[in-house]
Amino acid sequence: MKRIIILWMFISIVFTLKGICRNNSDAKCKCSQVMKKISQQWIEDSLAGNGYRITVVKQLLNCRLDSINVERLYEYLGKPTKIKQFADGTTSYRYYFYDYKFIDTSKNKTSGYGYDFINFNTDGGQSIFEVTNGTGEY
Repeated sequence: MKRIIILWMFISIVFTLKGICRNNSDAKCKCSQVMKKISQQWIEDSLAGNGYRITVVKQLLNCRLDSINVERLYEYLGKPTKIKQFADGTTSYRYYFYDYKFIDTSKNKTSGYGYDFINFNTDGGQSIFEVTNGTGEY
């Protein structure tokens, strides 16, 4: 009986650990896991001014897309800075993660006169199919 209990505990631990995203830079992390983990601080940095978004954007660019849709995007990351619709039917939900107008340079050494953004792109539906980034100038 002890062996069965020990075996059951071992199997439970292995399956639990397999589903946890342990390393922030691990490309195997699901985007929904990453977004859920960073959600509160991301939303608090809505003006992209306290430097938090810069520290986590690489996780979003490297995560594995799963069942993220526009509704979840709003839930986890809040309202996007811009929404762009293109002639080919795609829609881009753009979040600034650096904006020189709002960044506190005493806390963050990043410099530049513009903004950096991350896009979550849909193909006209509600599901996110691509995550990209870019820069812009005022």
